[in-house]
Amino acid sequence: MRISKTKLVSAMVLGLGLLAGCNNSDTESYKDTTSISDVKELSQQKNVYASANIGNGNLLFAGEEGMSIVNISSNDAIAQKQTKGFSLPIFESRHEVFKKTDGKALYKTGDDNTTEVEKSKIYSMLRVDDGIIIGGSFASVNGVEKHNIVKLNVDGIINNDFNANVGGSVYKIVKNQDKLYISGIIGRYNDKEAYSIVQTDLNGKMNENFLPLKEYLFSKINDMVQLDNEHIMLGGTFVKDASESDQNQTQEEMLKLTTTVLVIDNKGEIDEELSSKFSDIKNEVFSLDVDDEKIYIAGDFQFENEGQEYNNLVAYDLLGNFDKEFQIEKLHGMIFDIEVLDDKVVFGGDFLIDSDDSTRSFYVVDKFGKTIKIDNLSTDADIYSIDIYNGNIILSGDGEFKIEDKSFTNSLMLHLDN
Repeated sequence: MRISKTKLVSAMVLGLGLLAGCNNSDTESYKDTTSISDVKELSQQKNVYASANIGNGNLLFAGEEGMSIVNISSNDAIAQKQTKGFSLPIFESRHEVFKKTDGKALYKTGDDNTTEVEKSKIYSMLRVDDGIIIGGSFASVNGVEKHNIVKLNVDGIINNDFNANVGGSVYKIVKNQDKLYISGIIGRYNDKEAYSIVQTDLNGKMNENFLPLKEYLFSKINDMVQLDNEHIMLGGTFVKDASESDQNQTQEEMLKLTTTVLVIDNKGEIDEELSSKFSDIKNEVFSLDVDDEKIYIAGDFQFENEGQEYNNLVAYDLLGNFDKEFQIEKLHGMIFDIEVLDDKVVFGGDFLIDSDDSTRSFYVVDKFGKTIKIDNLSTDADIYSIDIYNGNIILSGDGEFKIEDKSFTNSLMLHLDN
């Protein structure tokens, strides 16, 4: 007999975060150093979860407070002119907001009572040839009913040819050739049953035969990355089978039921052999990245391999073989996003590293996981999004960054010396 989803998710919530990673290896700290050679403050928007380059030097930022736009042109007059070419849309959680109390929006329910409205949130933005597709948790855009996904034209106006409504929250959207993959915690798509991931054409029409997670009891997809033209890797939390007795097990035993990485093909079949190679990673995966040689997986986890402890960021080769040589320092907390920049891996989140009390939540390591010290930076911020633009690192989150004697907040663009 299957355990109810409600009971299982409740038990998982208690367990998630239990295994905050730690690494007890004797790896030397700061094998190398670098400096920030150039920095520019960007959006002042707090709690940014995604950024996107929309051309002409314009960068979009999105998260809990809607969207903002910044032009990074060196000429301020040009920047002001170029940012006027995109009309920022307004995202709302409910249509009928009729008053605010202590800054909190309220809306009418059927019995004329009032209920507090959650903020709209944008988690993912995908730039496509004719616009940008935005996913998150919202109910309307510019007053038009749009549930959790919308496509905007290059000028910021809604593209109504893209027909999609999602029941749930959209955390990630990727494009693979002529298909879109839309994922998160999704139960419905255009009034059809869905199981956390859907495959559509470029206009949002669902492939109803693409149901790789239909047999899973619980699935939450935080990130996706394309491995090749045929395969996509999913990172998050997945539970396929559980019995009634599982609800009485300990938190650690419950976590053993979870899978955090799955690989699927473009027909919706799970590659069980390849997926099984990542089975040591328990708890939750938040971010994935891949280059020509390695797959990088980050989140909130720890495990032991041949007597060595690995935590929160690990690497595999493209065939799924674990890279024992890639090992980061002991980390307390969790990593939300990673990006590969040339011969470096940059990552951010909400964490501390034992060997450094001046920098919180943003680090750079080499291809062996050894820390590269940034000698003119200190941070006190939660970092939710990292992107690379023309060799520059775009950091977004909530908090303060200090570079030499100058302070910056929330979002900035920095360039590292080689």
